[in-house]
Amino acid sequence: YLMLRRPPRSTLFPYPTLFRSLPEGMVNLPEFVRQGAGIEPVAQWLRDKDARKRIGAARILGRLGDKSSLERLHGLVKDSYAAVRSEAAAHISRGHEEFTTNIFQAQKEVASHPESGETHRILANIALEYCESGLLDTQAKRTYLGLAEAEYLKSLTLETEQVEVYNNLGRISIIRQDFPKGRERFEKALSYDEGNLRALLGLAQCHYELEEYEKIPLVCN
Repeated sequence: YLMLRRPPRSTLFPYPTLFRSLPEGMVNLPEFVRQGAGIEPVAQWLRDKDARKRIGAARILGRLGDKSSLERLHGLVKDSYAAVRSEAAAHISRGHEEFTTNIFQAQKEVASHPESGETHRILANIALEYCESGLLDTQAKRTYLGLAEAEYLKSLTLETEQVEVYNNLGRISIIRQDFPKGRERFEKALSYDEGNLRALLGLAQCHYELEEYEKIPLVCN
């Protein structure tokens, strides 16, 4: 139903000194990180005295756009150097814009097709991804977790046997640290698909957090 858009990322920081450790011919640093170089060299620039390197780190983390990268960007929003603050805030703002635009579009689809379980799932999926993006503060995360949970539960009233919906409800419970509820939801997912890996891993995590260690081998086997 949806055409979800992703805003363009800014170009890499154009200082050649930042790329001396790259393999010859490698100019896409985010791809370099994804290929196994790790994010720690970039993370070290976040604390560098040279503001140019902190700006470079902000641009690279913004281009990576994963949860860990965006969480690290928040530390630069209060940087003493205005250009660093501006770069970090720009990437965080783009992330918010992407998610809020997609949520708005998904809400329109739900309003147009209220009896479609799929439209409710799509909205819930976007809201949950937003919660796990590293962009939200505690209060906003609570709000969007509530939205995701409500839409997943609504989808279950329309289509009952949805393994991935129960898995995602389990994820919501884990984020809230409500491990008894998470255990219940993952067990429900397994009642429909006893070999579902996501449900097994989620259930094992809940057992661990609840100190039900004796049950973990039964899940893993």
